[in-house]
Amino acid sequence: MFGIDRAIRHRGDGVPRTLVKSFDEECQPLPGGPTLPNAWPNRDGLQMSQRHIPGESRRPDPDGPLLSARRTLRLIALVALAVFLLDQLTKWLVVEAMDLANRQEIRVVDPFLNFTMAWNTGINFGLFGADDAGLQRWVLVGLALAISGALAWWAVRRGEWWLALGAGIVMGGAVGNAWDRVRYGAVADFLNMSCCGIDNPYAFNVADVAIFAGAVLIALKA
Repeated sequence: MFGIDRAIRHRGDGVPRTLVKSFDEECQPLPGGPTLPNAWPNRDGLQMSQRHIPGESRRPDPDGPLLSARRTLRLIALVALAVFLLDQLTKWLVVEAMDLANRQEIRVVDPFLNFTMAWNTGINFGLFGADDAGLQRWVLVGLALAISGALAWWAVRRGEWWLALGAGIVMGGAVGNAWDRVRYGAVADFLNMSCCGIDNPYAFNVADVAIFAGAVLIALKA
C-alpha cells in the first residue's frame, strides 16, 4: 500500500500525474487528420479552429494580413478621396484655369498628348453619349453611387487590402465623374492621346483612368 502510494505522485488537485497529459502533448496535431490554420485538437479528438474576432474577415489573404471592417472602410475612404481630389484638381486646372472650355484645344506634345475639350453625357471615354441627356444624367449619377456602395460593401466583407485599394480607386473615379454630371450636366473630358499614325477621336480624364486601373487591380486580385 505505502509503496504504491509513493509510486503514484499526486498533484494538489488530487489527480495522479500519470493520468494527466502535458499541455504540449495535448496540443500535438492529430495523426492523419486535416490541418487547419491556427487549429488545435481538444480532449475529444476534434480539431477546433481559432476563435473568430468580431469585425475580422475569416478568409485568409495570401498577400498579407486581413483588415478589420473599420480599417478597410478607412483605407477605401482615403484612397477614394485622394483620387477624387486629384481628378477635380486636374479638371479645374485645365478646363477652368487654362480656359480649355472656351479654347477647345491646347496642343501639349502633339500628337501624343493634347488637351481637347469634350463634354461627355455617356459613360467612360465618351462612350454611349446622348443628345437628350436630362434623364440619363441622373440615372448615371445614381448608378455610380449604387455601384460604389456595393463595391465598398464587398471589399469590407473580404477584408483584403489589395481589394480595398482597388475599390477606393474605382470609387474615387466614379464619384469624380458623378460630381461633374451634377455640376456641369456632363463629364469634363480633356485628355487626348494618339500615336503611331492612329488618330484617337476620344477624350478622357483622370477619373476614367482611375476607374479602369482600379477595375484591373480588382480583377487580378479577386
